[in-house]
Amino acid sequence: SVMPTNTEPLPTPSVTPSPTATSLPISSPPDGLRMAFIKDGNLYFQEGSSSLIQLTNSGEDSSPFFSDDGEKIIFRRCKKIPTDLYSFDIQERVEQAIATNSQLIKLSSKYDQTTSATYITFLPGTDQLLFSTAQFDQGRAFSYDNGDLYIADTDTGKFRKLPYYISDFYISPDGKYIARDRIGAIDVLGLEGNIIRKNLVIYTPSQPSFLPPGIMWEPDSKGLIILLPVRTNFDLGYISEFTVWRYSLEEGRGVQIPLEILPTEGKLGMVSPDGKWILYNNAEEHYGFYLGDLNTGHAELYVSEDYISYYWSSDSEHFVYSTAGGTLYLGSVNGSPQPIG
Repeated sequence: SVMPTNTEPLPTPSVTPSPTATSLPISSPPDGLRMAFIKDGNLYFQEGSSSLIQLTNSGEDSSPFFSDDGEKIIFRRCKKIPTDLYSFDIQERVEQAIATNSQLIKLSSKYDQTTSATYITFLPGTDQLLFSTAQFDQGRAFSYDNGDLYIADTDTGKFRKLPYYISDFYISPDGKYIARDRIGAIDVLGLEGNIIRKNLVIYTPSQPSFLPPGIMWEPDSKGLIILLPVRTNFDLGYISEFTVWRYSLEEGRGVQIPLEILPTEGKLGMVSPDGKWILYNNAEEHYGFYLGDLNTGHAELYVSEDYISYYWSSDSEHFVYSTAGGTLYLGSVNGSPQPIG
């Protein structure tokens, strides 16, 4: 199929009113690293021990994250639904609208005053954003996925629609492929409208509630690590365990990783950037937060807690996690955790 070529320009970039240096009671990032955060609805930025800079003053901003090169910050702006998507170029000190509600309404007759961009991520190593759209019911705090997927160029201010029906998606590390879960099957798609692997994974959806699988890419983009529920039928409130699999794009088949202790939440498993380790929770008999070796299947209890947030460092050795009480720790595959704030 042919990729649609129509693109729509976004509003002319505007410089935010005079970003100013300020001082807030917050720790500086180490030299060489950049930090972005929201305070009182405004976006702040700091590089190493340099002065803290306030980038926006709308009082309505939230959810910032960096591009891979650290030169742009994507964030949301809204007082109430819908939310608008913005970019801030750190070097140029320029703010740009990427996908506002008024822009999205012009793209489709099915969009309305609650339509917003969802599931937003950068294509790895680029300034292009990948996002889907949804309608939001304010009264019920519920969203309805449209199944539409767009790529937005944060440099040119244009975007294009991909010819797929998709809501939740997983982009490969090389930025060439998208994994799509169709509830019962997982496909791998290209960014030019081509299907790389249809039904790479076929599984039985769980009943009576659907437990979504965990879907993560191998670091070389040649395969997927998939977490699938062990039991497909269970009583309401029952926690299912998940088996862990490696699926090869070339071979089109999967091999189970014999993990000694299984995860109990599929989508909360997190594989290290080098594909050697997995962090996950087990909320059943082996209660706790685990570090699993994906080469040997050995699983080690790291903390006697679960339902905590965790994120890998790019070195695949360290990870940051927080407890239920909000304390941050620096963990390591080779050592004990250290409190960091």
